[in-house]
Amino acid sequence: MSNTDEITPAKSQQGVEESDNVVSYDKTKEHPLQHVWTLHYDSGYVKGQEWGASIKPVANLETVEEFWRLYNNIIRPNELSGRNPHELAATYSIFKQGVKPMYEDSYNKSGGVWTLQFNTRDDEMASRSWLFTILAMIG
Repeated sequence: MSNTDEITPAKSQQGVEESDNVVSYDKTKEHPLQHVWTLHYDSGYVKGQEWGASIKPVANLETVEEFWRLYNNIIRPNELSGRNPHELAATYSIFKQGVKPMYEDSYNKSGGVWTLQFNTRDDEMASRSWLFTILAMIG
């Protein structure tokens, strides 16, 4: 997207001007993140498929506003498929732009993984914890 793109329809908000049912959106009025982050979606391993083939980038997040637009429109982690114990679950991961969500990426050679497990089926708590972890990470 360029700095000024036309989208329709939209709610009136800072940086958005409406005229004749066309909305002109000025991205320069958004609040940039310190780093660009990429949300990845992994639909889960399928037998016979090369590992990592199911991982797809969803969006790059450059601003606070882009993060919230995406977050407010994606399926929450606790609602992803793979809740059957015999399936590998679909997952999200967030990495700095250009870093692949796999150990084989040279940026991750000394890295690790954060995994949250809960002893409760309180799905809302799991989703809130995921959100708070991401917010702490991206700033």
